Amino acid sequence: MHNLKDIYFTDMPAEFVESIDPDKGQDYSIIKHVPLVFIRH
Repeated sequence: MHNLKDIYFTDMPAEFVESIDPDKGQDYSIIKHVPLVFIRH
């Protein structure tokens, strides 16, 4: 999965979105290698 160029998240819980926030998310390190991350609520 380290070759991902983009990833899309749709209708995810707020807790998940907060967890991948670049500034304060505890799980951001999991997706930080992905150049484009799209989140739609």
